[in-house]
Amino acid sequence: METSRLRGMGVALTTPFKSDESIDYDALDFHID
Repeated sequence: METSRLRGMGVALTTPFKSDESIDYDALDFHID
C-alpha cells in the first residue's frame, strides 16, 4: 500500500454559539472574514 503525505494546511474553525445554543452567525462571519 502506498502512503501519501499531507500538503497544505488544516485549519480548525470552531462554531460560535449564543447562550440559547443557536449559532451566532454574526460572530461566525467575523471569524471567517
